[in-house]
Amino acid sequence: MFMWWNIGQDIIDDKGQVRRIRPLKYLLLQQYWDDITDYNTRRNINKARVVMNEVERICRERGVLGQGEEIVPQNLMQCYSTGFRQVVETVYGKDAWVDLGTRKQFCSYSYITYYKNLGIVWRNNRSQGVAPTSEQIVADASADD
Repeated sequence: MFMWWNIGQDIIDDKGQVRRIRPLKYLLLQQYWDDITDYNTRRNINKARVVMNEVERICRERGVLGQGEEIVPQNLMQCYSTGFRQVVETVYGKDAWVDLGTRKQFCSYSYITYYKNLGIVWRNNRSQGVAPTSEQIVADASADD
């Protein structure tokens, strides 16, 4: 999902020509957003946005991405490795990567699973007096959906 969100995908059509699917984050642009009328689709795109933005925020915080730097094919895997690892540790604890069997399961969870669990963590942090980020405030409104 991280690759599709940030980079898009090249596909080969029936005639053998390479076609480009734009990055899914472009669905948030007004010109495309207006075409999406289904409530559940809009909600799921927003959930993906929250999780992908969290991974990107972690990358910026850790210095993988500079200020204003975009995620491109050259830095995609480093961003994913750094950000995804931190998201898993945030949701499942610092020792989440110890058990090999469990580690493999983390990659099979959907972005919606991480969205819901991040919402739970953020709400718990807020109840303990930790100030939420603006992204967490936006995400929290429908974390239970």
